[in-house]
Amino acid sequence: MISSGCTQKLTDRRGSALVAVFVLGAALTIAALAFFSIGAYEAHLYERRRESEQALCRAESAVEKARWILVQSGSKSAALMDTVGMEVLEVSEIDAGGAVVNGGIDQISYDYDIRVRTRGTERQQVRELVVIFQPGLAYAVATGQHITFHGVSNDWSAADAMDDVNDVYIEGGLLYDHHINHPDHPWKYDWARPDVVEEPDYMKTQSKFKNYFKPQADLYLQGNQSWGWNGSGWDELDNDASIVYVKGQVDINLNVWDNWQNESHDVTIIATGNITVTNGVNGDDDRLILISLSNITLEGDGTSAGFNGFLLAGSKVITTGMGGGGSNGGEGEIRGIIYFCHHIDMRGYDPDEIYPFRRGWKVTQNLETIKMNGGIQVIPTALESILTLFRKSWAEVPPSV
Repeated sequence: MISSGCTQKLTDRRGSALVAVFVLGAALTIAALAFFSIGAYEAHLYERRRESEQALCRAESAVEKARWILVQSGSKSAALMDTVGMEVLEVSEIDAGGAVVNGGIDQISYDYDIRVRTRGTERQQVRELVVIFQPGLAYAVATGQHITFHGVSNDWSAADAMDDVNDVYIEGGLLYDHHINHPDHPWKYDWARPDVVEEPDYMKTQSKFKNYFKPQADLYLQGNQSWGWNGSGWDELDNDASIVYVKGQVDINLNVWDNWQNESHDVTIIATGNITVTNGVNGDDDRLILISLSNITLEGDGTSAGFNGFLLAGSKVITTGMGGGGSNGGEGEIRGIIYFCHHIDMRGYDPDEIYPFRRGWKVTQNLETIKMNGGIQVIPTALESILTLFRKSWAEVPPSV
């Protein structure tokens, strides 16, 4: 028989246990609610981060799309766009201080940097970017067929001990539509890429060449022409001529004027026949554009300082030594670009160079050369494949109102 005192103790214990159960249940409930609340909060944060990153990706995509449109068309207005979640807010040419220039001109001049401001949106998340592009050349050399290099990487002479004085050296990119002869010489160029280098329609036949270029010339000459130093004096080109069309071949010795050191001269020479330049040399402010339906040959003996040139040949561009030279590959520098040729044949001195001259041939990309004080008006259809925009700076900015 259980006493009344024991019964009381059991009842008290049951009450205490019930309270403990309620307390524990409440604690577990609160913990569960807190857990689910934290989980929901983290899920919300993750979603916001994902949306923010997506907005940034859209802003970046808008930058690249604007750049592509600018390179293809040169139109600032065409590069402005407002699509779902992706906007181009600004496309401007800017000077060194960041001030907008050429505001009333739609076509970019390639004289100034380009500022592009974009906005990307994903739901409530907004990201904005400002990217500065710098105009430049897409490549240094482009050939519609193949390029051939002569010589080796190092002939052990003092002049050939550095990369920039190898027998042939291209500072910039090389595009080729078919193949490279002696591709085991990668030190001769910064990069090489197989790509389609389309032949301009005006280079396909003599009649198309004439119909396209002759109307643009301000001086027409029939028959072979020779300009430059003749041994006792100068045979000069007309100083007032800026675009010269020659029905025949052209030979240039040193330059087409004797006063290039004192004046700035830009001239485009267009010839149906071969163009040969011997020891071509001019000043930093002089540019020589050579367009031939046939071959362009550059001969150098190592005494020239090089010239600023844009070369467009329907057949071949050849670098060689004096007189066409055999193993005497010659020396010189082309500061500009070599564009569409069926073949390029580059030969530098090999193997007997004499320091400090006869260092071989060098092609150096130079945007100023091909712009010809405001742009190439003679071959505008080539610009989209020659000119490009390089990313100079990238910054995220606070979203604008």
